[in-house]
Amino acid sequence: MISFLISIVPTSLFIYAVHILFQEKHLFEDAGEWLTNKLGQKWSKPLINCPVCMSSLWGTLAFFVGLPVVFGVAYAFKFWIPYVFCLCGLNTIINKLTSKERIIVEE
Repeated sequence: MISFLISIVPTSLFIYAVHILFQEKHLFEDAGEWLTNKLGQKWSKPLINCPVCMSSLWGTLAFFVGLPVVFGVAYAFKFWIPYVFCLCGLNTIINKLTSKERIIVEE
């Protein structure tokens, strides 16, 4: 179970890397604008624009391709949905801690 939870961290870092690369004033800014204009805001969120939304698409790819190929770790199919939900939760926590809209009140 510990390895399952630890395997979520590299996927989360990858999602944030992809998200940042496609933002304004970064390497793939033009491609990000093109994708957002072509697909619309609704469909570009799971691809590049929303780390929490990206958990569904990129988490699925990481679970079935990334973990077995890159790390040599394969989990049973029944862990796919919990993996994506845990990844979504981790990305939400990171997003809230790194943005101005924090849940935690600082006094």
